Amino acid sequence: MLRTIGLRCPPSLDGVEAALVETDGRVVRRVGPARRLPHPPALRRDLRAAADEPGPPPEALGRRLLDRCAEAVRTLGEAAELIGLADPAWPGEAPAPAVEAAALARRLGVPVAHGFGEADVLRGGPGAPVAPAGFGALLPGLPRPLVVLEFDGVIRMTWIGAAQETARDALVSLEAGPAGGMVEDWCRRSFGEAYDPDGRLASSGTPDGAVLARLTALPWVNQPPPRRLDRRRFEAELTAAGAAELPLLDGAATLLLFSAAATAAAARLLPGSPLQWLVTGPGRHNAGLIRAVAGVLEQPVRVIDGLGIDGDAFAAQAVAVLAARATYQLPLTFPGTTGTAVPLPGGRIETPV
Repeated sequence: MLRTIGLRCPPSLDGVEAALVETDGRVVRRVGPARRLPHPPALRRDLRAAADEPGPPPEALGRRLLDRCAEAVRTLGEAAELIGLADPAWPGEAPAPAVEAAALARRLGVPVAHGFGEADVLRGGPGAPVAPAGFGALLPGLPRPLVVLEFDGVIRMTWIGAAQETARDALVSLEAGPAGGMVEDWCRRSFGEAYDPDGRLASSGTPDGAVLARLTALPWVNQPPPRRLDRRRFEAELTAAGAAELPLLDGAATLLLFSAAATAAAARLLPGSPLQWLVTGPGRHNAGLIRAVAGVLEQPVRVIDGLGIDGDAFAAQAVAVLAARATYQLPLTFPGTTGTAVPLPGGRIETPV
């Protein structure tokens, strides 16, 4: 068992998430403290500006993110034997700012595991999502099969089936469709800022059936797993479907219903029916989105916090598990998560010297 801290910079660009677990990559013995360290306003502003620019972000942004990662580790107040560093989730078209794992290892005096998706990339895969490899250890004792729904910019769906991780249907992952982020982008274009965090605005409108039909007919809606979606394509698809011509309330309602319809379509592509759906990610606070998705799924839909699991820390905890798996050369990608023919280990370890 290793005392491992997982670090991630989510696509909201608002801060750094850090969480400690004691794990060997297969079993979690203890869940330790977790923190979310908000970025200073200036860094948040510069990150969002860089995400909107077509070129690579300035190198200085990577160094500033490294500083925040190091500070997030220190705020946990516990010594770690290993750090797991996920590549920053970047909403822009250009590559994300590079946080140098070797520099972080030297700064903290602790080995840093990173590059978890690189083995899949070298074999022609997308390199993500690898986080599902950490989910099973964080959800011990729950009846399987079950599905984890991550509500972020998109809805990521992970089927956790057989206990044996080498089984073909042990892990299946796909990005099912847009989450609340698409509605918030819609509101941002209208109001100049994100709005409707809990779905009240969308619940006040009337969905447009014709626009919804065009959206649900998009080719990717029925594309089998594994699959990744490009959130940047959503705006063009919305315009082509006629959503941009709808009144604000009706447009928000249509987009919310599309998120639910895309989730239902993705559910039909899984190996079977799960016993339950567990919702995590920032979108789990959006009551309107939860209601819409629960309305199209037959099995119970539960927010993960109701099981005594910290939904704000779950993603960073998964990164910590990935770091231990990389250290012990356990698989990080599977046929059902990234399309590789066989389970593959991955990741690299940077030492403090």
